[in-house]
Amino acid sequence: MKKLISLILILTTLFCAVSCIGTQKDVTNDSISSDSEQSGNSSDDKLGTDAQTAKKEDETEAIIKERQDINSIKRTAVRSWREIGFSFEDAIRAIAVNIPSDWTLSEQSPKTYSILRNGKEIGRITSELPKNVKEINEVAKATSNAITTKHEIHLIETDTEYIYRHSFTFAMEYGTKTYASRLQVDYGELDDAATKHILESVDKVEHREGNIKIPVTRSNGKDKILIIGNSFVRTSGISDFLKNFISSGKKKTVVNIQSINGAVMRVYATEEILSPIREGKYSVVFLCGLYYDADIPVINTFLKACEKGGAVLVVFPAHNERYPQIPNAKNQYPNVIFLDWKQEIDDIIATGVNYWEFCENDAYHHSKAPAGYIGAHMIYTALYDEIPAEYTGKRLTMTKIRQLVGDDYIKTGFTRKERKITIYPLEQ
Repeated sequence: MKKLISLILILTTLFCAVSCIGTQKDVTNDSISSDSEQSGNSSDDKLGTDAQTAKKEDETEAIIKERQDINSIKRTAVRSWREIGFSFEDAIRAIAVNIPSDWTLSEQSPKTYSILRNGKEIGRITSELPKNVKEINEVAKATSNAITTKHEIHLIETDTEYIYRHSFTFAMEYGTKTYASRLQVDYGELDDAATKHILESVDKVEHREGNIKIPVTRSNGKDKILIIGNSFVRTSGISDFLKNFISSGKKKTVVNIQSINGAVMRVYATEEILSPIREGKYSVVFLCGLYYDADIPVINTFLKACEKGGAVLVVFPAHNERYPQIPNAKNQYPNVIFLDWKQEIDDIIATGVNYWEFCENDAYHHSKAPAGYIGAHMIYTALYDEIPAEYTGKRLTMTKIRQLVGDDYIKTGFTRKERKITIYPLEQ
């Protein structure tokens, strides 16, 4: 009898031990079963153990990451705003939105700009989908001017913590495509009034309105530009003004001029001019010469040369170039940047400035130095996304420039007629 009782106790103990092993396997899931299956190979055993250790470390790290208390985050009230826009490769319209005046943008890639405040990165504007999003809380959604806007609060996982961010999505339908830009910024950067203002500010805009930013970072990086034109390029002294601005701004860009008296755009389409462009000797090419319908297709010739050489093409109509050729060319080549030198001068003249301050009283009304100042101011602003320093050369005094164009234009680059918006290219 005693032997029987002893046998029952032994069997009971063994059953409990087996049950405990089974329970442990269920809790740790695949980690134990993997070790059991690979027990015949010591190398595999070590790999399995390392994987388990790494997994446990990752789990521990995830557990100790801090999570912001959204209710304790101090949020900034925005006092002043500026309007920016984003243009897309084959759409003649852009998406415009207001952002705080103290935000600046820095291009990181064709699809992304960093948002900086006081030199610190606080977010980004991008055409890419957000990453590392763990939670999404939709706040508002609206459609206005054919643009659908959505505001969400995202919980984002970083290497060390979980943080909250505002996420705005702006989607515009154009033709058969939908173009989207996304503004993602740290939660504390905007209070409720500011987020409401952003939502209400969204608008469509012609992507050639206002100041245009030339995407130099997408070029071959040669830091050498070419301005092609006729005698208007020469008489205006545009290269002298631009070189002065570049020197004062401590930039390294080299400026070359190709000027042919009396020429239209077709005349510039020679191997002498096109070959260096194809060979990648220039990062940006400014092209004048739209006088006749036959000149419009020449833009494509230069566009192909620029694409082969890695340059950015900018059509740059001089003051005596013609309508309807200029707007027709803009419509025909929506992917090409148009920096309308002629329109800028006309807008300033329209404020009441004497026409002859900008034009010679000759058969062609050649451009004078004030027109050259305006053209160089436009190019510098578009290249560097900053306003040039005051001109220090001998062609014109700053006193005279202020008298003609006004201090506001000198400081902002916007005429009184222009919509004060800077347009940034954003690849989809």
